[in-house]
Amino acid sequence: MTSKTSKSKKDKNSDLITKKEDAISDKTYLTKEVETSISLLESRENAVVFESLLFLSKYGDLKEENLVKLQKNGLACKILSLLKRNVCILRMSLRLLGILLRIDATVFELDQDIYDEQILEISSMYTSHPDEFVKQFCFPILSRLATSNRITTLIFKADLFTPIFETLEKSDKVELIKNTLDLLYILLDAPAAIGILADIKVFKVELIMKYIDHYDTDIQNKSLEIIRKLTYFQIEAIQKMFREQHLVEKMLNIIMDEELKLHHNKAFSILSNCMDCDETNAYFVDTLEFIKFCQWVKKCGSEYMLLCVSIFYQLTLLPDLRQILFDLSVEESILMFLRSKDKKVLNYTCKAISNMTEHTYCCQRMLTPIVFKEILGILRREYDPEDPENEVALKTLHDFVVRNYVIATQMLAEYDGLPVILKYLQKGTPTLSEDSFSRVLHILNMVSVHPEHKKAIINDEIFKLILSHLSNTYADVRAAAVEIVTNFVPLEPFREFFLNSSGPAYILEVLQNATCLDYIKALLVFIHSILIYKNVAEAFLHNKILAVLKGLPKHIAVKTPLADQILKLIYTLYLPVKFFELGRLDVMDKLKNRFYVVTGNWTYDIPFLEIYEAQAKCPRNTVYVVNYSAAKHFDMVDSNESLFDESDKQEGSITTVELVKTVSDYTIDYGHISNDPFLPRYINHIQQYFTEDTCLSHKVRLLAEYVDTLLCGPKEDYIPSQKLHTFKFHIQALKEKLGNNIIPIGFLRLGFHCEKALLFKAIADKVSIPTTLVRGRGNIYWNEVALMREYNVECIQSGFCGNLEMFVVDLMSEIGKLLPIGSRDANAYCRIFC
Repeated sequence: MTSKTSKSKKDKNSDLITKKEDAISDKTYLTKEVETSISLLESRENAVVFESLLFLSKYGDLKEENLVKLQKNGLACKILSLLKRNVCILRMSLRLLGILLRIDATVFELDQDIYDEQILEISSMYTSHPDEFVKQFCFPILSRLATSNRITTLIFKADLFTPIFETLEKSDKVELIKNTLDLLYILLDAPAAIGILADIKVFKVELIMKYIDHYDTDIQNKSLEIIRKLTYFQIEAIQKMFREQHLVEKMLNIIMDEELKLHHNKAFSILSNCMDCDETNAYFVDTLEFIKFCQWVKKCGSEYMLLCVSIFYQLTLLPDLRQILFDLSVEESILMFLRSKDKKVLNYTCKAISNMTEHTYCCQRMLTPIVFKEILGILRREYDPEDPENEVALKTLHDFVVRNYVIATQMLAEYDGLPVILKYLQKGTPTLSEDSFSRVLHILNMVSVHPEHKKAIINDEIFKLILSHLSNTYADVRAAAVEIVTNFVPLEPFREFFLNSSGPAYILEVLQNATCLDYIKALLVFIHSILIYKNVAEAFLHNKILAVLKGLPKHIAVKTPLADQILKLIYTLYLPVKFFELGRLDVMDKLKNRFYVVTGNWTYDIPFLEIYEAQAKCPRNTVYVVNYSAAKHFDMVDSNESLFDESDKQEGSITTVELVKTVSDYTIDYGHISNDPFLPRYINHIQQYFTEDTCLSHKVRLLAEYVDTLLCGPKEDYIPSQKLHTFKFHIQALKEKLGNNIIPIGFLRLGFHCEKALLFKAIADKVSIPTTLVRGRGNIYWNEVALMREYNVECIQSGFCGNLEMFVVDLMSEIGKLLPIGSRDANAYCRIFC
């Protein structure tokens, strides 16, 4: 009976161990046997413990669910208590623990301080235990536990790296080398490992690099993986070691070796890591390996193009390296990548070309018709998922145009590049990025100053597009657009379009809304440039440019002196505006045809005669106009001929006064601004009284008396109130006769301060008498003349030239008297009261 029972148990154990998973899982008493085996691990009998370990080990190998069950039953803790037992039990314990660590729950369980001593003991076994199998079983345990940063840091305290590198240096056993490399690879995942690695005395990168040439492929792969991880972190000291061991040259040789194709991707990855580190990104360019690599890439397969061109791109990023690259003709290798159809490869190629264009000679060498056509071909591509608008190639084209303007613009014209650029102009910022569209505008700006090729972009559609971008939301785009329109200023088609499309009003609106100081300055440069054209200047005036310029915020006006220069330019070009705004014309401000003065209290902006003429209207206030144009149509009267009929002077009523000798002398353009036949006659008449010997003060006095004679009216003995009453009737009669409130100054036969001062200035400017026209308080007008001190009232002729002195000319009381500026008489005449 006993023998049968014994045999039954033996057979049962035999089945349990040898049968497949299905046989074990079908047994109903399995759970009790697993729990019993775990309990038996506490036995002092080595044979019992060993049998239990063997059973649990085979049970755990069956499936992962079994490992979960073992872990939940506290197997890990039981195993760690067996580390002091004999070597057989130790081997089985370590093997079972390694299997159990396949699940994360076991790792989490052991990641506690209470197990630190046992973990350090396993680490010590790996480094110093004499049994090779123990070391072998320790490896998967340490590898799995190393996924925890805390445990990895704990392991480092045991100086685990030293035996690892000693093993790599001395061992020739393939499996041990593999395991050691695997452990090293896992340990390097811990941040602390990389930090202390460079300080370990036995650490040498050549211990890893030597296995690149090992006959075993797995070892080659593992060594390359470790090198890739080491170079990824870019520790300066480690990279320096790799540099000394010529790692980059080694990787280049691997890449160029077709037999090592299995390692090409890893070699490229390592090379890429080295290119990101200052220690290893440039030292190799003058080596034979790199020169061979430059030749190899010209014929390399398409699968390598992206990896290779990225290396060249990174090299061209280094400014100090470009001269060497040029000397080695590396740009030829770069240009060969243009043969690719892959957009990523083409983009990296364009980036590398752009970088190399910063080298002057290299830019000249690369800018060939073939290269230029290839870039234009990229710009014509459509619907690419990568860089769909070809903005990288656009930057390359822009760099060529900027750095080799003459040849690049010539090629743009020859190879139909301008339509490509204009197509990008139409896309605008909704499609293109700010930088890319700014480059498009910059290219057009460069073309716009070319004497020949600018004709291709002179049309209304382009003008409209560029002007529209003056209000673009992007600062760089606005700046580029205003620079282009400034270059367009000399082009008559642009000015015509600008005026026809209400350009002045648009520019002033943009200026008012602008906040960027640099942009405001650029707009002012444009305005200053275009104001030299009379019709454009008038359009700006009609759109109230003066109010806009004066309305600039103070903090901006202080920093934009050009705004004041524009105001001065407007005043110089349009004297009526200057006099209306400032109330003064200096001696250098010579009246031009159709200068006019608005009389009375005018509280609005200055009226423009051109607008009134175009609309067939007239202003409410009386306007005096200085019109010299009749001199071209009427013969000057003889100097001895009287300007009035004697019968005119005898008439008592102003309405009966004949203004001309005969009706045939002139015609009235009723309702419009009539020509002035009298002013040219006055000028001619007074000139007859001036000789070469007549001093300036005498000329002033003579002209003052002459003006008073012209404007004293038919009754010279009238008192001022009578003259004022007569003057009003006279002005009303002229308005009715002319059909307009705009009266040519020569038609007047009676006047006061305003009329006399204006007529004096109008004649003086034509007879070389330097005089001003000033408007003071209460509509008091006067003239100031500049005389040398020696030429004052006594008119002492002397060869000595003294200082200039300004005098007010009395045209009302003591006719022709010169009143020194600042004197009591002058202040009284000008109604200046302190």
